[in-house]
This record gives sequence, structure tokens and C-alpha cells, in this order.
Amino acid sequence: MDLILNFLLVLFLSFSLSIILNSIVLKYARKYSIYDVPNKRSSHLQLTPRLGGLVFFFIFLIGTLTLSVDLKARITILVGSTMLLLVGLFDDLRSVSPRFKLIVQIMSIVLLTWFYSDSIEVFRTQSVFHIIHADLFLFLVTSFFLLFLNAVNLIDGINGLAALISLNFFICSTFFFYQIGCFSNAFESLMIIGSILAFLFFNFSKNRKLFMGDSGSLLLAFVTCSISLEMIHATCCLGANNQFTVNQLTLLLVALFSYPIFDLFRVIFIRVKKRTGIFQADRNHLHHFFIDKLKKSHVFSSISIAALHMLLILTTYFFIS
Repeated sequence: MDLILNFLLVLFLSFSLSIILNSIVLKYARKYSIYDVPNKRSSHLQLTPRLGGLVFFFIFLIGTLTLSVDLKARITILVGSTMLLLVGLFDDLRSVSPRFKLIVQIMSIVLLTWFYSDSIEVFRTQSVFHIIHADLFLFLVTSFFLLFLNAVNLIDGINGLAALISLNFFICSTFFFYQIGCFSNAFESLMIIGSILAFLFFNFSKNRKLFMGDSGSLLLAFVTCSISLEMIHATCCLGANNQFTVNQLTLLLVALFSYPIFDLFRVIFIRVKKRTGIFQADRNHLHHFFIDKLKKSHVFSSISIAALHMLLILTTYFFIS
């Protein structure tokens, strides 16, 4: 009972602090005219303050510094997340060349997978991926995370979608770590949940609307990758109280990562079929289908897609349990 109360307290404090910090960021963004300017691909028509990603980083920083028991892991994750936050902020404020942005993404992901390389190797040997050479598998994991960073960035095209998809992941990771007894990781995931819920309060608001920006989407995606590696480490290297087998965890991770990756490859397929450049921006994402074809609102579209994503996660979870 005390543990549940602690969970609720952490969630409440994270949410409350994030509400305060988002209010400060919103005031600052308005004062200095830090707005997202609509273009022909935008799904919004008004100038909207951004920089909501700063609050995600601050909450994640508190969680990592107070809850992480591994100093090397703490430093590695903070360095990688700071790199992405900074490049995202510069992109939000002044625009960054795609090449430089990609280089920073590669550096942060390589740093992350290098640190967790031992856990990734144990995961490979115990899973269906054991037939793949170790170095090739590490390269594939790194490439997958790099794709995921950009996939989450691309789905952040309407209010709430990237936040809700990330929320699904951290809800699941909280229960996962709670079930296997890794409470520090569960508290860290819970802090991110509180921060996302606070952001959604602003993101869905009409008068106090705030965007997370590239800094927010890149950071949430990076934290998702790092938490997924913690799930792998707990299962493969710590035993995880024998709650999940490695192959069961694999299925769960597939469900958790599914929507952004599915939407990314769906868009690439459409662009190849139409013989347009795969890097050419368009309105072929699934959330554009809801808005443009079905004429649904941002809130309805985001909640509907996130609900389908959560349904897949729950179905997978009950299947492997």
C-alpha cells in the first residue's frame, strides 16, 4: 500500500511541477515570440508557442539524477539526451541543417547502444535473433533506434499524437518494471507520464496551446529507446524475477514501437509508389488521413490512433502473460 501511495505521490509531483514549468515556458515563448509558424503542410493555422520539450528534459533530468543507481548509465543517458535537446532547440529557434541534425542523432544513439552493448548481446544470444552476427545485430539495433527517433519526430504533426503514443510506452514500462520489482525504473517512467499528462493539458488547450517542438519529440523518442534497453537489461542480465522470457519481451517491444515505425514505412511505401522522393514532405501520414479525408479533429484523431496502439500493446501483453 505504501508503494502505491509513493507511485501516486511521484505522479502528482511530476504533473504539478510540469504544469508550473510549462506555464513558465509558455510565458517565455510568447514574450520572445518563439512560435511555430504554419506552412502548407501544417495542421494548425495560428502562431503557436513551442519549447515544451524543455520541461520533458527537466523532469527526465530530475528522475535520472535521483533514481538512477548506475553512475555510468546516468552520464551516458544524460549526455545523449542533452545532445538531442540542444539540436532540437536550435532547430526550433533557428533551423538546423538536416545533415547536422542527423549527425547528432547518430552520435547520441551510438553512445546509447555502445553503453548497453553487453545487454544487447545477451539479448541477441537468448532471442530469435541469435542467428544474426553480433556486430551486425548491434548495427541493426542502432539503425532501428535512429529510424525511431525520426519516426516519432514525423508523427508530431497534430496535437497530442506523439505525446499519447509515448504515454502508451511509459504506462507499459511502468507496469513492467513494477511487476519485476525494478521500482527505481518504474518511478522514472512514472515521472515521464506526469510530465506528458501536463503537456497534453497545454497541447489540447485553445488559449494556452504549447507545442513540444523537435526538442520534445527527439527527447521523448530517445528516452523511449533508453528505457527499452533498461527493460532488456532487466530481463536478460538481472533475471527480472523470471516474469518474462526474452522472446516474450521481444513481442512486447514490437508492439510498443509499432505505430511510429509502421507509419514511417507506410509513408515511404506511398512515396515510392507515387515515384516521389522518399524525403519529400507530404500529407500522407495516417494522422493526415484522419484530418483530411475523415475530417476529424486533432483530439479525435490522436486519441483514436493512440487507442489502437494501446489495444495492440494490451493484446500482446495478455498473449505473452
